[in-house]
Amino acid sequence: MHESSSRRHDIDVARAADALVEMLDAACGMMRVPFDRARMRRLLESRLEALGDNSSDGALPGSEALLDSAATCGLRMDLLTLDAEGAVAAFRPGAPVARWERDVDGSMRWLVIVDVRGSKVGYRMSEAGEVVHWASVSEFSAMCQRPAVATAWIGMEPLLACGSDASPHADGHSHSTPLR
Repeated sequence: MHESSSRRHDIDVARAADALVEMLDAACGMMRVPFDRARMRRLLESRLEALGDNSSDGALPGSEALLDSAATCGLRMDLLTLDAEGAVAAFRPGAPVARWERDVDGSMRWLVIVDVRGSKVGYRMSEAGEVVHWASVSEFSAMCQRPAVATAWIGMEPLLACGSDASPHADGHSHSTPLR
């Protein structure tokens, strides 16, 4: 068996796709971005099967497949290397920050920062469904494994919608956009 074939099966594709779809659903709901769970699940399964698990490189399991699929669900995603406090600082309203990891049993757990209010962090976790938990930044950092160590996170934001070539005004005339 050659290496690329064995690498593709290092993760349980169906379980990984399910976990990533749940995480994306949480993030898209927070951003109010429409999300087609079934379509994204099929796309992620296909990309995970093709790309395999890149976590041996220090990346998040399946991150290459997720980044590859981002535009399909109307998102821009950036891979960030941050400690827990840096992830909180990277959060912007409407732009969640997320991470996930493979558990010892092979399942994937995720966490999405959905709000920051002063010194409080609002986050959702795979284990808690739709419940938003709140913690101080220091409590949140302590909850994260290896809180002071820079690890991989994904910053997300909605893609800007592109309109028509012209911008109509109330008086009936329009201007072409400068990007043609």
